[in-house]
Amino acid sequence: MAPKPVHPRAVRTHGFFGVSFVRQHMVIDDRWTPTSLTEQFKGMADLLSKRLVFKKLEAAANHKRYIRENRNLKRQCRDGRTKLSNVLYGDNTKKIRNFLINHKDMQRLYQKMPVELVVDNINQRTFVMRKERDRLKFRLDQLKNVYKEKLLERAVLQNRIKYENEFVLEEELKSRVFRKKIENSNVRLKAIKTINGTYRKMIQVLRHDGIFYEPILRSLSQDIEDQSNFIKHILHLGMPAIAKFKELSEEYRFVPLSKQNCFLTLAICPNSNVCSCKSLRTTTD
Repeated sequence: MAPKPVHPRAVRTHGFFGVSFVRQHMVIDDRWTPTSLTEQFKGMADLLSKRLVFKKLEAAANHKRYIRENRNLKRQCRDGRTKLSNVLYGDNTKKIRNFLINHKDMQRLYQKMPVELVVDNINQRTFVMRKERDRLKFRLDQLKNVYKEKLLERAVLQNRIKYENEFVLEEELKSRVFRKKIENSNVRLKAIKTINGTYRKMIQVLRHDGIFYEPILRSLSQDIEDQSNFIKHILHLGMPAIAKFKELSEEYRFVPLSKQNCFLTLAICPNSNVCSCKSLRTTTD
């Protein structure tokens, strides 16, 4: 069999320029001429314009289809809901309306509900209401007790106001004690402040006088040191005389009594009876 004839495809219908190959449309070749580039971009522009028209038509068709399907589904849901309510409830609506003929709000609330669920719901609501009633009752009792206590306090205050001159309150006695303590504390505080001020003045005077006393004390200490040095010097000079005096005292202790008397007379009057003393000395010798 002979092969089929091959014809070159047009640029607009070529697969290379399809939507899935849009990213490859910007391929650059140095051999391309401006005319070929212009033709290429014109073809691309035609392709995009056709694609835009196609997308608009496709979106409009999808929108119409969605609307039609939505209507069908809503109708099916409505019919199914009606059938389900008929299967589940049946004549419950009429029964509930007859039972709750004096309660219009409850009729509207329970008209599409089974009788068993209506009873359970009413029991639940009454249970909640009973709990709320008990809570409010307990709160009322608490408020009554508080009210009684407030009335008693009010009566006590009225009696105090009425008979305030006939008896002294415990609070008043305590206030007097506290007031007396506060007064004593104020007196002590004033005394402490006065004593502190006096001490400050004394310290200030002593500090001021210390400026003048310091050179006097320094000079006195220097005089004491000089006097001690003088005394040490005198003692140093008098030590030989003291030693000589001790030596003479020892010699005088061993001299006879007649010589001691002569020495005493010489010490008293050195110019009288010199010869007698000399003769006495010769005789004794």
